[in-house]
Amino acid sequence: MNEELKKALKILKKTGLKVTNQRRDILNYLIDHQDHYISITDIDKHMRGKYEHMSYQTVYRNLQEFEQAYLVEERPLAGGKFVKYQCDFNNLDHYHFICQICGRVIELKAIGADYFQNQISGCKVLKQHVEITGICDRCLAKEAAIN
Repeated sequence: MNEELKKALKILKKTGLKVTNQRRDILNYLIDHQDHYISITDIDKHMRGKYEHMSYQTVYRNLQEFEQAYLVEERPLAGGKFVKYQCDFNNLDHYHFICQICGRVIELKAIGADYFQNQISGCKVLKQHVEITGICDRCLAKEAAIN
């Protein structure tokens, strides 16, 4: 069992969620694709390939529980909800660079919450979510090789 899965299972137990084969398999799938957001539909297709009678609702519910346990990060995109395995358990408020061509996600260090809090006096920052989009180095290199 790899270290990421051990860490995730420990968090599951700590938050009171039962460790099942299905949850373990969802986590393995997310860990194997942790540098991209994955559609819940794709996760559902993968899981139905392993568990014929597993419902979409079961997959969705498990992912919601994973999000509440901070095991996954969620974002809405055209066509539905997408999730990815949490990239930094020690720093839940962090930023992402997302490649518009391949969808690769690169974690960026966050500016402290004080930076934003100072701009909105009288309000309280609870969570920050910032995304920067562009074209990653791999896609730029492929583009340069074609031209």
